Amino acid sequence: MSAAVAASTTTSDVSQASLALEADLIIHAHSCYSVACDMEGIGNILRTSRARVPVLAAAGQFQQMIHLLTGVGRYREMIFIFESLVEHNKLDLLLRRDTNKEDELKVVLLDFLRKNYPDDNDLFSKVATHYTMWRELAEVLEKQGEKELKVLKTHPVDATMSAPLEGIVRLYVGASENYLKKNCLRHAQQCMQKARLAALQRRLLTGGHRVINLQPKEVRAFMEENSNFSESLLVSEAYRFRGLLEWVKPVFVQVIQRGKFRYLQDLSTALPQTTSLIREVAAKYRRDSQLTSLGWSAGQRQQYSSNMRELLEHVSDPRVTYQLAKDLGFTDMVTSILDGQAGQFLQDGFAL
Repeated sequence: MSAAVAASTTTSDVSQASLALEADLIIHAHSCYSVACDMEGIGNILRTSRARVPVLAAAGQFQQMIHLLTGVGRYREMIFIFESLVEHNKLDLLLRRDTNKEDELKVVLLDFLRKNYPDDNDLFSKVATHYTMWRELAEVLEKQGEKELKVLKTHPVDATMSAPLEGIVRLYVGASENYLKKNCLRHAQQCMQKARLAALQRRLLTGGHRVINLQPKEVRAFMEENSNFSESLLVSEAYRFRGLLEWVKPVFVQVIQRGKFRYLQDLSTALPQTTSLIREVAAKYRRDSQLTSLGWSAGQRQQYSSNMRELLEHVSDPRVTYQLAKDLGFTDMVTSILDGQAGQFLQDGFAL
């Protein structure tokens, strides 16, 4: 048998039948060595298989090559067959075989592609899709999206960034969709948030505003200065700035200092616990109004006070409104509350 599997012949002398016979002999020999736990024999089989792969390739016998791979079944030790199939653009032949039950083959093939063809997303996607390995495909797409996003870190924010951003959006959307197929909901959501961030960056190119690759300090600065709450919310979610306290300074700047109450309306629709947030904004107003170092002019103080009073009117609980107005020294507002419809309710509470 050793003569049959180790003979050195040219492809012109080798018939298809003899090549098929050699492959079968190698497979059966491997079975015998495996049953006998003969590691030296198994090593000889693997070396013989490697030697026959160029002969099979030259003869165009890729089906026999795949038969040899699946027959021996030592996929990690036989990546030289994967190399030959990819080199000759014949990997589709392997995918056409009914190998869906070969879990080890799927894993080894994808690992091989990750290591040896890290930039060939099309090839990896083809294999992962064939084996319905959605999570693995999602991870590759997400990784590629992160890689391309980092390339734009020093890129000027101008029209030339548009095309790369469009590609990044597609990568993250694809990753999100594939994560969903495996019910990886958290990963899917994170990828979709990054896709939306890249899409937002495309919309903001004309204004020269950067929202990708930001540091925490830059994220907070954008949230404070941007008057569009929806955009600020998108950025905060992409960078996982989810705490209620993250919105105190933005609300203070946009509502108290700039009087943009539409911002507050949008925020109230999207975020719960608006009353708790208003408490924190009121506390900041009280602290800042006592700091002469901030240099508020008389006009600014009057405007900020007016906006703060209007903000308190958005609190649904009259007890909270009353307490905050009292803490801030808005005596006229306190009197108005007590004289209004909620006054009797509050006074009954005081009596208790």
